[in-house]
Amino acid sequence: SGRSFPECPDGSGVKTCTRDMDPVAFNTYTEFFTHAHSICHYLQSEQWQRRAENTIHRLTESSAGVAEQLASTQRMAEDLVEAQSAALKSQETILRNGEELKSTLQHSTKGLRDVFTEMRHSVQEQQVAFAEIFNRVAFLQSFIMSESHTLSSLLYNALGFCASFLLTSTRRTSAARLFLFGLVALNVYLERLICRTVLEDGSPGYQQMERLAFLVGLLRKAMVTIACVVLLYFATRFRNVNKESLEILRELKETQCNLKQTLRKAERLSGSLNDWTKPRKRHWEEKRDHEEESSLVILHPSQAVQDTLSTFSSLHRSQKCESFVPPLEAPSTSEIPKRRPRRSSGSRVRHSSAVVYSVIVEESQNQ
Repeated sequence: SGRSFPECPDGSGVKTCTRDMDPVAFNTYTEFFTHAHSICHYLQSEQWQRRAENTIHRLTESSAGVAEQLASTQRMAEDLVEAQSAALKSQETILRNGEELKSTLQHSTKGLRDVFTEMRHSVQEQQVAFAEIFNRVAFLQSFIMSESHTLSSLLYNALGFCASFLLTSTRRTSAARLFLFGLVALNVYLERLICRTVLEDGSPGYQQMERLAFLVGLLRKAMVTIACVVLLYFATRFRNVNKESLEILRELKETQCNLKQTLRKAERLSGSLNDWTKPRKRHWEEKRDHEEESSLVILHPSQAVQDTLSTFSSLHRSQKCESFVPPLEAPSTSEIPKRRPRRSSGSRVRHSSAVVYSVIVEESQNQ
């Protein structure tokens, strides 16, 4: 119809929703509300009518039953009248024995009261005894649970100690032994703490067992995972010190062999130099008298003298370096022959100077 629909947010009242309505919308709303209310009232009346019909039907059925019961009651009343007449006769006998029964009933009532009192006391004592029994059974159950868990925990942790020892018996994983033993000890402490906490709870026995098994299983899985991580860490970070030492020793042996070869070469060179200087020394002694007579000797450098001096200086430096090399391994008498006793540095210098001088003099005489 093109009319605007009034807005009515959730939780607002009827007064708020109908405040801004125009008269046509408000009349429509009022008619619809009255019509809906009439329909509800009609439905309620129909339901009440059906319930009333059902109630009347049940009342009719019950009235028929009551009529039958009244008929049977009438027959029973007639029988009762006949029985009452017989009862009157018997009541006369009962009245005669009433006094005796009265005294007997009094004694019986007193006895029953005493019996009930004793039964009440005995029932209270039995309740206390049953409560004590139940407490002991609960304590026994908790004790058995604690002991069974203790035995299983000891067995599991003993196996954990053995497994840790076996896994760390190799050199690669031996550094992780203390950490694994510490994890096993921590697992023992945490399992005892969990067991004590669960048993102190007031839950039923089966719930305590399930909760204890779940928490202990979770703790053991976590500890096993941590132990595997620690073991893998130490296994991957392992360094074989002996192997590295052997490699270093092998390198040192190779260096020692090279030094020995260098020493042998130096000894051979020193021996050849001594063999070369011996005839020069004899020649120099023969010419010494002639040199003393000469008043002036012309000395001039030559290529042979310079070559000899450079060779001697290099040999002298190599011998000095060899004198500072520390011994790496004590050589045996079978491997190294007996060396000649070395001369002092002063004698080597004097001998070398004499050799050079003789070479220079010989060269000057030849010229």
